[in-house]
Amino acid sequence: MYWNEEYQAGGPNISPTEFVERSLEEIRFWSRIMKEHSLFLRLGFRCEDTQLIAEANHFFQLFERIEQQSHAFTNQTDPMTIRRFNSEVQMAAANIYAFKRKVLGLILSCQLPGGNNFPLLVDHISREANYFRKRLIELNEGKLVPLADAIIKENVFFLRIMADHAKFIGHLLDPSERKLVDIARNFSNDFDELLFQARDLDGMRPYSQTVPLLDQFLDQNRVSVVSLRDFKKTARDLIEECKIKSIIHPLLADHVYREADHFLTIIDSFDAHLTGANA
Repeated sequence: MYWNEEYQAGGPNISPTEFVERSLEEIRFWSRIMKEHSLFLRLGFRCEDTQLIAEANHFFQLFERIEQQSHAFTNQTDPMTIRRFNSEVQMAAANIYAFKRKVLGLILSCQLPGGNNFPLLVDHISREANYFRKRLIELNEGKLVPLADAIIKENVFFLRIMADHAKFIGHLLDPSERKLVDIARNFSNDFDELLFQARDLDGMRPYSQTVPLLDQFLDQNRVSVVSLRDFKKTARDLIEECKIKSIIHPLLADHVYREADHFLTIIDSFDAHLTGANA
C-alpha cells in the first residue's frame, strides 16, 4: 500500500496508476481526520472565542469539500489532475497546521483560560497535519523513501500518536471509571516504551536495518497496536451506548479507533513488502 521494492532500491519512479491510488488514499483518510480535528477544536473553545470558532468552522467546511471531491475522483483519473489536487490539498493542510500552532501558542501563553483543548492534544493534531502535508509533497515530487527507512520513520510517528491517544482517553474518562483509566494509563506506558525503542533503532541506523530486526520490530508493535485498537473499539461502543462515564465525544472515540486501524494497515503493508524483499 505504501512502499514497494522499488522504494527499497531508492528508485524515483512510481507508476501513474500507483500515484493516483496512493494520493487518493491519503487524501480520503486524512481529509476526514482534518475535518474532525476542526470540530474537536471548536468544541474546546470558549463561547467568547468567536474568531477562533469561525476559523475552525472554515477548516471544517474546507476539508469536508476536499473529502467529497476526493471521492469524485477514481483510480483512472488523469495523474496531472491528481497532482494539482494534491498541491491544493497540501496548501490546505499547511494552513490548518498554522492555525493549530497558533492555537497552541495562545494556550501556552495563557490567553485562552478556561478552554478545553489540552496543549498536548493541539500539538498532536498539528503533527498529524504536518505529516499529511509532507506526504502530499513527497508524492508529487516522487520522493520515495527506502523501505527500511520508511519502516522506522512511520513507526516512530505513529507510536507517538498511539501513546498520545492513550493519555487523552485516560484524562477524558470520568475519574470514577478507575479500571478503564488504569487500562488507558498502562497503554500509555506501553507505547511510550515502544516509542523509545523505535527511536533507539532509528539512532542505530543503518546497522539496525536488517530484516530480522525490522521484522521483530513490526511484530512487536503490531501486538500492542491490535490490543489498543480493540480497547478503543470497546470504549467507542460503550460511549455510544452510554454505558461509561466520560467527556469523550463519540466521534472522537471513533476517530482514534480509525487511526489505530490505519496504523495496523501500514504495519501489515510494511511486513508484506519486507517479506517480499527478503524472498
